[in-house]
Amino acid sequence: MSVKLASDCWARWEAVIRHIAANYTFPASTEDGLNVFLHMNPGSASTFRASSGGYKFVIDVTRRGNRIMDIVAITITAKQKQDPRCNGYVITRACDIHPNESEEELPGAPELRWIQVTSGGECYRHCCDKESNALDKAHAKPRLSWETTRLRIIQKAYEQEVLALQRKSKKKSKRSATQDARTDTEVLRQNSEKEIEALRRLLEEVSGELEKEKESRKKWKDAARKKANNIDAIDLTSEDESSRPKLENEIASLKEEKRILKEDKRLLQEDKQRSVKLLQAVQDNSRRSNGEFEKRLRDLRKANDDLQEGHLADKKNLQALQNTNIALRDRIKEMSAELKILENNIQILKANHTHDKEELLAEVEHLKADNSRLQNAKKSVDQYANSLKEKLQTFEKQPNHASQTIKKLEEDLQLKNDHSRRTEEALEGKLREAQAINRKQAIEMIGMRKTIRDKDECITQLQQRTPNDCNNANSQHQQPIMFSQYPSEFALSRDLEVQRNNARRAENRADRLQHELDNMSMRREHDRDNSIRVQELSKRCDEHTAEIANLTSELEAAKWKLMESEENLSDKTLKATLEVQNIKREMQELEKKYAEKVAAMASMERRFHDKDAYTENLETKLEELRGTMENVLGQVSVHQGRKRRRTEGPDFQL
Repeated sequence: MSVKLASDCWARWEAVIRHIAANYTFPASTEDGLNVFLHMNPGSASTFRASSGGYKFVIDVTRRGNRIMDIVAITITAKQKQDPRCNGYVITRACDIHPNESEEELPGAPELRWIQVTSGGECYRHCCDKESNALDKAHAKPRLSWETTRLRIIQKAYEQEVLALQRKSKKKSKRSATQDARTDTEVLRQNSEKEIEALRRLLEEVSGELEKEKESRKKWKDAARKKANNIDAIDLTSEDESSRPKLENEIASLKEEKRILKEDKRLLQEDKQRSVKLLQAVQDNSRRSNGEFEKRLRDLRKANDDLQEGHLADKKNLQALQNTNIALRDRIKEMSAELKILENNIQILKANHTHDKEELLAEVEHLKADNSRLQNAKKSVDQYANSLKEKLQTFEKQPNHASQTIKKLEEDLQLKNDHSRRTEEALEGKLREAQAINRKQAIEMIGMRKTIRDKDECITQLQQRTPNDCNNANSQHQQPIMFSQYPSEFALSRDLEVQRNNARRAENRADRLQHELDNMSMRREHDRDNSIRVQELSKRCDEHTAEIANLTSELEAAKWKLMESEENLSDKTLKATLEVQNIKREMQELEKKYAEKVAAMASMERRFHDKDAYTENLETKLEELRGTMENVLGQVSVHQGRKRRRTEGPDFQL
């Protein structure tokens, strides 16, 4: 499994790693790059070493399995080509006791602190004491000095980490006691104790390494001091001959020491013989081990060649996969552009569809309103047609009744005309008779009036004569009156009365005849009015028939208009339904095309993800192969270094 860095750890060290990657050629600048770098160092150790450019890097971490929980320190050491004094930095957590007194704000501050180390790892400035009972002691090689300095600084960081964990565990235990959550505190306490035990073991290992280095350093220092004393003694004897008396005691002591040294030399010779024998045995063992190692190395080189060939093939496959991946990405970009275009078209079509749908719905509502209006008009037309039918029936009944009344009136008129003709004929006859009688009576009246006038004249004459007779009696004998020539007064009055009665009767008869004539004229006028009325009724019957014909034609026209409107409405509804069906069909086709495109995109994405997974698998395999190769090469270099130290080291020379 690959080594994974914790996210909070990366958040704390991100600025530092980016800074050293930019300024000190650190091989990783991102979280993934750092994970790959850590994965390239197999094993379960907590120290990672690397060399890049003119600098060496050492990363000390705390880990739990394959997960890096935190980075304790990062050590940067300049090579001699980069800096002859081999200066550098140790970047670790800031001290909890002393604040960060650095005036320069470096990456990672204030949580992290850059501790500058100079003079090949011998001089550095730390806020806390380095050692409790001894001074700093320099090493002959800068690598050893750097290693000692790094371990001392890291030891302080570990101590503060342990103290922080203890404080945290105490706080958590107190908080859990107040919250009455004993199970959680027990688990946390166990975890903190495990972490503390792991850190204590690390501290013990570091302190053991320091003790070993101190002992080896003391041995080398004692030997060097002895050699220096001998050289100083020889120099003193050669330089100052005058001080020989003063130094006799010292020479005696030196002789004693020389004797002791001879004894030591003898012992050393014996040790040398034993060491030669041991070296011979070691050389034999080393020859055997070298043979085995060379055989193993040949096998490893062969396996390495095979791995290199496989690596080249994997590189070719990876290049091909990368090319296909690039092509697929380009294709995905094109498909995404086409998908965006299709989505835009679908959005436009949806907007048009909604607009058309709204228009069609509005048109359908309008058609429904027209349909309801036409239905109402149809109902009103039906009602009007029913009323017209009723009127037509009444009108159809009226002509029959009118014809019957006309026939009856014509018959009555005919009868009246016949009666009036007969009455006219009778009246004309009677009128002629009356006229003849009137004429005769008029003649008689004229004659009677003449006689009456004559008689009146006679009466007047008689009346004039009567007083004269009274006055002149003599004259009566002379002129006698002839009474026999004139009728008597009573006879005349009687005749006059008769004539008056006759005249009165004639006038009454004439009045009666005139009244009958007036009645006949009135009847004639009534008959004329009846005929006019009959003509008016016939005209009205004709007008009613014409109106009935017009109403029937209007009814037929209204029926035709209603049928045409129903046909138009059915055509419009059919067209609207067809348009809606076409739009729905187009939308279904577009949805099918969109679903096909989406399915194609999904399949392409699946293929792309599969190829990405395949490439990632190949990369992990390549990283594992690289790790195994580097492990093998590291083991070879370690073995060669051990062999070189055995053949060239001070023990061999001794």
